[in-house]
Amino acid sequence: MINKRNITAFLVLLLAAFALQSCGSSKKVAKKKQTSYTLSAGEERRFTYFFYEALKQRELGNYDVAIELLTKCYHINDLDAALMSEFSNVYLSVGKVDYAISYLTNAVALDEENSWYQLNLANLYLAIGDIKTATEIFEFSSKKFPEKEELNHYLVELYMRQQRYNDAINALNTIEKKQGVSEDTSLEKWRIYYNLGEGKKAMKELDALIAKFPREMKFRILRGNVYFENEEFDRALAEYNYALDHEPDNGFARLSLTEYYQKTGEHEKALAETNYALRSKNIDVETKIGILDGYLSMLKEQKKWGDETINLFETLLEIHPNVIEIHHYYASHLIALEKFDAAEKEFETILDIDLQSIEAYFGIIQIKINQKKPEELVEVTNRAIEVLPDAPGWYLYQGIAHFQLKQLNEAVAAYQKGLSLVADTDGALKSDFYGQLGDTYFEKKEKESAFDSYENALKFNPMNAHVLNNYSYYLAEENQDLLKAEEMIKRCLKLTPRNTAALDTYAWVLFRQGYYNLAKRYVEEAIKYSEESSDVIIEHYGDILYMTDDKEKALEMWKQSLELGNQSKTLLLKIQEEKYIE
Repeated sequence: MINKRNITAFLVLLLAAFALQSCGSSKKVAKKKQTSYTLSAGEERRFTYFFYEALKQRELGNYDVAIELLTKCYHINDLDAALMSEFSNVYLSVGKVDYAISYLTNAVALDEENSWYQLNLANLYLAIGDIKTATEIFEFSSKKFPEKEELNHYLVELYMRQQRYNDAINALNTIEKKQGVSEDTSLEKWRIYYNLGEGKKAMKELDALIAKFPREMKFRILRGNVYFENEEFDRALAEYNYALDHEPDNGFARLSLTEYYQKTGEHEKALAETNYALRSKNIDVETKIGILDGYLSMLKEQKKWGDETINLFETLLEIHPNVIEIHHYYASHLIALEKFDAAEKEFETILDIDLQSIEAYFGIIQIKINQKKPEELVEVTNRAIEVLPDAPGWYLYQGIAHFQLKQLNEAVAAYQKGLSLVADTDGALKSDFYGQLGDTYFEKKEKESAFDSYENALKFNPMNAHVLNNYSYYLAEENQDLLKAEEMIKRCLKLTPRNTAALDTYAWVLFRQGYYNLAKRYVEEAIKYSEESSDVIIEHYGDILYMTDDKEKALEMWKQSLELGNQSKTLLLKIQEEKYIE
């Protein structure tokens, strides 16, 4: 049987032949008998010359000239089917599909014995989405040309697309009468009956397939799956075991058994069958990844997401050591398990297979950021730059690493280099670079350059939350443009309502403006939403408490900030003198 892929390929072939483009609609096939003129020898020569010259001009792309030549042919003989077909070809080439359909309709009417014209016309209707008319043409053609068995295959596909399932069954029965029972037709009938909920008829088709192909274990497995879905578990198990008795390495039987044992709660057996399936040679890699994904989801629900999942990945990689997708999946899984060193090893394996894998470099970069290892982050970005020097992202991460290492000049150089590589259309990335430059310049005490960088960052992305927060905070630190700082931090909080840093910044801006009680409210929200205590936020809390006349608790907060690692000289003076110091 010709399946969906076959008919699609056939239609694409026809489309290529006619250079089809999107279009409107036209009328259906007119049924009139072929008529013709008797041409003189001179007329025949002129017609033939103009016709073949038109073909040549169409091939050269001179469509207007081709139409003029075909029109001359038309004036000699307007009842020539081939001429009408060629008119259709030319109009298709210039995108006038309604004209193309009209001329091809005439060609069909002039030569009803030409099946190719009819197939082409049906295809044109399919191209404009008129499946109903296309189906009618195929139906007409299948009756007129019963020897062309492929027409019924196309009809099956068209009926299925229109959910005309009974018509599809009838077309399949017609195919079987001519060709006998086949795997494709019986399976297609089984799918239709199964989807219609006609279980007995569906099972009858499966039984017929098993009787016809007793050595094909896939039908036994399929019947077992039907039993399984109907909760006839004993019968399902019998089918799976029968298949394995005859084909011990059948991966699909193992896969079905995995689901069976999961259902029956036999976890160890399910795991064993999964391992068998992953080792199978008759299951493709994509399906195996799907098997693994499903099994991992089940284990996660059961809170058994541990070492046995690692064993499954290692089993799969033992069979498919060079499939990058598996290494990526495994690395992501290891990161979820917080096994960062093992994940990095997987990314390195990917780079051994494909040195230019951007995803692998980024994977290692994220691990180094998570592990807070800026020295190693510099190393991996250098490796990435050596292989892919024109990717700006490497320089962004390299700049961040240098910043963390207090190598501020190197950070600026990395950001400026990366910025020079960013596409003009990528405003968001430009904004990120300028934002990092702003942070670095402020750390270098080059405040004018810092604020200029922040302005550039917001020009390219006014919703950059990182920049809105830091720019606002540093303005508050400098006690300047406080209204602007307040406006920016409010925008930031709209974007990220529970952003701890932004809540602290808003509190600090309010503090600078003398709104101490309101500042106290926001700094307490910042502490509430913090995942871990921040020495800076706690110091700010102490400052605000002092100004709200809770001096005892203020001193307590300053001491807590010191315990958290705050080495500020100003903080030490606050503690020593037990008062707020600017």
